[in-house]
Amino acid sequence: TETEALNKSLWTLMMTEVFKFTVSTPNNFLPGLSLLSELLPLPLQVQSRSPLPDEEITRVVNCRKLWSAHLHCLSSLIHEMISTMCSSSYNPLLQLLRSVCVQLADLAAPTALTVTRAVLDTIVKAVSSEWPVSSHMMRLLTFLACLATHAPVKAALLHLTIRNNSDKTQRYPDLIVSLCHILRANHESPTHVQAQECILSVIQSLCHCELTLVPPPGILQGGAVSTEMYLANTLPPRDLLGTLTLVMLEHAADPGHSQTTVQGCLRAFLMLTEHDYGFFHLKNCLEKKPDALYNVVTKIVSVWGPEARETLSCLLELLRGCLTPDAPDEVLGLPARTFTVTAPELANLLGWGRHSDSKHPLYAVNTLLQESRAEDESLETLCENVTELIRLLESDGSKPLEPKELSEPLLPAPDSLLAQWSARPVFVVGDVEDDRLTVSYWLTVPQPDDQDSDMQQVGCDLMEVARVELPDLPLAER
Repeated sequence: TETEALNKSLWTLMMTEVFKFTVSTPNNFLPGLSLLSELLPLPLQVQSRSPLPDEEITRVVNCRKLWSAHLHCLSSLIHEMISTMCSSSYNPLLQLLRSVCVQLADLAAPTALTVTRAVLDTIVKAVSSEWPVSSHMMRLLTFLACLATHAPVKAALLHLTIRNNSDKTQRYPDLIVSLCHILRANHESPTHVQAQECILSVIQSLCHCELTLVPPPGILQGGAVSTEMYLANTLPPRDLLGTLTLVMLEHAADPGHSQTTVQGCLRAFLMLTEHDYGFFHLKNCLEKKPDALYNVVTKIVSVWGPEARETLSCLLELLRGCLTPDAPDEVLGLPARTFTVTAPELANLLGWGRHSDSKHPLYAVNTLLQESRAEDESLETLCENVTELIRLLESDGSKPLEPKELSEPLLPAPDSLLAQWSARPVFVVGDVEDDRLTVSYWLTVPQPDDQDSDMQQVGCDLMEVARVELPDLPLAER
């Protein structure tokens, strides 16, 4: 059969030996990954100064399809390689592994699913109910966060984490629940905070509507795809998006969490304000947690400093985005957002006038900004924005709320992964970055930083390793 012919082909047999060589012993990790990176095609899109002819496009696409077909029977070896190395603390190895994973995931939907499953399975095994998060789990989440910034991995991640009630064997929707528990858990451990930052980075990638395989419905694309289908392919479904938004809001409202993670939540919320679909779920969750933004402002006052000012800047940008939608991007082609909040609604979301026994913490923020501005002139714009916000809330915030029901934007079911891979652009026309077209840029083995030797050291009991792995070697007699 055709499958047997592929499995016995010289191409597949050669790659089998390469994968086995790579995982056979630790000193083969780097050279094996380097060889894989040289053999695999570079990720699409191809940079070009002019449109590629149809025969060239066909050749590029078929090359990647052939690679995926020959690697399909080697999924277990690919899975083993990734799960063995992705928890390493050695940055040069991780950078090279990330490069190979991106190249594999870029080939076709099956290899993207294999790569993503390998990482998720390793994280599932590392999940624990104990806090803080271990350094092992933190490294795995860091690896996932890096891969999720690539459209093929994001597409596979969305596909695997959508809950299907008819499939009782699903593992990954429950993993989302575990990651939400980590995000809710309050702990000052640096590894725990970094793990939370990585989870938020993954969520930001999932909410990034431009990070997708499918071309946008912009004027340059001739409107080939509808806005609803485009968003369905690039954003989490309603249940998952609502869950993630609510968990991030709970995280931001908890005064015990780090300012850096609160900023990550606010940036994810800002991404949701780019379209009606995301804004509806954000506003819905804000109404369920009416004290959330009030608590964010209160925490800014209590920990005033550079980090708090950065959080304030993110919050002001979010509030501005809720009041006034940005102009639509003609190239992206998404329509302008039609949902907004009025000044009274914004006042309600900020808890303006709700706590009659004390002044709103925005007044304290304004006072602190005025004091800090004397030493730092760069705070002038931030100070003006807070003053404008307070003026708006004082003049219009006490007006009665007008009952207004927003109709939920519903998206169709996303295209299959195969359809998304078929629809993605093969090349991009523009100014070519010549340095990115060199062999050294893509294939040079990363060198360790000076800091690598001081950080991420993992303890190891050599005697215990020898007892388990070399029971017949009498070390005590030597």
